[in-house]
Amino acid sequence: FMVDPIRNQRLHVNEAVKAGLVGPELHEKLLSAEKAVTGYRDPYSGNTISLFEAMKKGLIVQEHAVRLLEAQIATGGIIDPVHSHRVPVEVAYKRGYFDEEINRILSDPSDDTRGFVDPNTQENLTYLQLKERCLEDPETGLCLLPLKQPERPVVVERTQVYTEAETKKMFEETQIDIPTGELAGSSM
Repeated sequence: FMVDPIRNQRLHVNEAVKAGLVGPELHEKLLSAEKAVTGYRDPYSGNTISLFEAMKKGLIVQEHAVRLLEAQIATGGIIDPVHSHRVPVEVAYKRGYFDEEINRILSDPSDDTRGFVDPNTQENLTYLQLKERCLEDPETGLCLLPLKQPERPVVVERTQVYTEAETKKMFEETQIDIPTGELAGSSM
């Protein structure tokens, strides 16, 4: 589900796109994230399969799957889509929800296949690190990342000195169009 922070409503991805909560350019990625919770449909058997199984069958790329698994871990554990509950990482690994390679990636903080970018600092962080920078909204209870105002560009004033001859030459070479008045439409 996605939460509309204005109306405090839970929406499925398709509903959120239709309501204008998110743009259509995010539709496919958000559907993939939603399926990570609800489970993927195996195109051959029709059965509900886990995120890892979907990755192994080529339904989702590994980098995206790892990010989704990392987000699941940071929010309470790996989601078992068949039984609709979360399980600890160790239990998920023992049940075959992911293999040794993914387990290594998830447990290695220096692995760069994971990463969420803090828009304030441009740092590449784990989901948990990014979540720690969030604040709980007192009205909705949502965990929100405060965004800093971008710095305003510094205006540099320059002074340039011209000789009288240079100034006269510039005035002679400069032409302006007169937009209003009795000389409107003419040039000088």
